[in-house]
Amino acid sequence: MRILLDSHTLIWLYSGNERLSPKAGEIIENTQNECFISLASVWEMAIKIKLGKMNLGVSLGNFIEDVTENGIFILPV
Repeated sequence: MRILLDSHTLIWLYSGNERLSPKAGEIIENTQNECFISLASVWEMAIKIKLGKMNLGVSLGNFIEDVTENGIFILPV
C-alpha cells in the first residue's frame, strides 16, 4: 500500500508523540507499505520554522535526511 503522510503525522512519528495512533504507527512502520511526504509539506515546515512556529529539535535538513534514510520518500510538487 502507498501512504501519503502529512507533516503532523511525520513529526509525531519521529518525536514519539502519543497523538499518533498505534494503528497509524503500525501502518507506517509496515515494510510492505511505501510511505511518502510531499515536498509541499517540507516547504510548509520550513516556513513554520522560519516564523518561529515550529521547532524540530534538529535542523530541517537533518530531519529530512533522517526521514529519507528511514525509507520515506519525498514526492516532488
